Amino acid sequence: MTNTYGWIGIVVPILIAAPVYFSGQIGFGGLMMAVGAFNQMNSSLRWFINNVGSIADWRATLMRVADFRIALNKTDVVHDMEKPIEVGDNADEPDHRET
Repeated sequence: MTNTYGWIGIVVPILIAAPVYFSGQIGFGGLMMAVGAFNQMNSSLRWFINNVGSIADWRATLMRVADFRIALNKTDVVHDMEKPIEVGDNADEPDHRET
């Protein structure tokens, strides 16, 4: 698809400006300036198409980091709600340390 844009950028401005060129209203330099202006506009509008892969990678990375942050916040909430482990003697079992 992007290769098609390259050919369109060369052929379309010539086809559009050809009648004006052949009528003698502009010279060959003016025709080439129109082609250059069209190509500049075309490349500016193609920026998103050329960078959509990088934008998608950036967004995916951002979403992974955001999900990780949410998971860490949930872990903190659960940790604050639980009781800490208490170490103590069990009255039902004999103390084996004294033997």
